[in-house]
Amino acid sequence: MKKRALIVGTMHPKGLMRAQVRLLPDWQGVDDKDLPWAEYLMPIGNGFVPTIKGDLVWVEFPYMDHSGKPDTRRPLIVGAAEQAPGGVPNVAPEASGQGSPYDPGKVDGAPARPATSKTKDAVLHRNNLLEIRTAGGGYEIANTAAGSRVGMNEAGQIYIISPGNTVLNVGAALTIKAGGGVSITAGGAFSVKAASVAFEKG
Repeated sequence: MKKRALIVGTMHPKGLMRAQVRLLPDWQGVDDKDLPWAEYLMPIGNGFVPTIKGDLVWVEFPYMDHSGKPDTRRPLIVGAAEQAPGGVPNVAPEASGQGSPYDPGKVDGAPARPATSKTKDAVLHRNNLLEIRTAGGGYEIANTAAGSRVGMNEAGQIYIISPGNTVLNVGAALTIKAGGGVSITAGGAFSVKAASVAFEKG
């Protein structure tokens, strides 16, 4: 049987990848220090998505105690729990269509961002990283603290936007082909360093 639980701690005293849980409402009166540390149910390959204090999760008890009953000292976190305090779901606004979604502002010449559709898109927003995979085939990953974004909208237009320095480092040849014009605007000095330079008019 699965039970709702609240994450109350994430730093295991022995450094294990576990989170401390409080069953709701079963363990409301139990002191935090007496609550058990739960394992995570992780995907194949041991990918890890951490919880944070205050998260709501589902837990179950797959281990048995000496009497053959579920061992409540060894819970297993099997997923996140959805709730809607005040009618607003506890997911990213891009997913629910409620609240204030991330707005990076407009950038001249940049393609449109992917169009989100409430309850239809895959959205993850944690640790200032927002990842959106839209039902229409758009994709964006953004650092919501810094404002950097990489994405592709539903029309297949690709963009890389960074408010800070950006480095493109290629270990071998780099080929750039444009079916239309190429425009480069530099707010400061523009320099090119090469072993040789050749220009051809095609």
